Amino acid sequence: MFYVNKKGNHVPLTLTEHARRRFALRWERLHGQKAVRVQGGVAIASVDEAIEKLFLAASRVKATGRRYQERLKKHGKDTLYFKADEFTFVVQNGIIKTIEISSKTGRELNKQKAASS
Repeated sequence: MFYVNKKGNHVPLTLTEHARRRFALRWERLHGQKAVRVQGGVAIASVDEAIEKLFLAASRVKATGRRYQERLKKHGKDTLYFKADEFTFVVQNGIIKTIEISSKTGRELNKQKAASS
């Protein structure tokens, strides 16, 4: 995976284990199924393949709104955001740090559920 920066250079991306786990968990919460399926219900062999397919369709988000300004304070000014379907990829220094649900109806599913006692 890669993205093209402002100078037109390809920037290769690496995927953290955190991003893999969060994507799989959030996919299950959003779609109610463990198997990751993308593009017309076609089964994807692995989480990495699903992430790659989504990222290829993603477009860069300009962080100009209030919500993105708050996120930049949280993640750092060198953070880039890419959005595809209902997911947002958080990229910092060529590393996909996490993948969040960004749809209005599913955004609350990003939050960790507290362990019941």
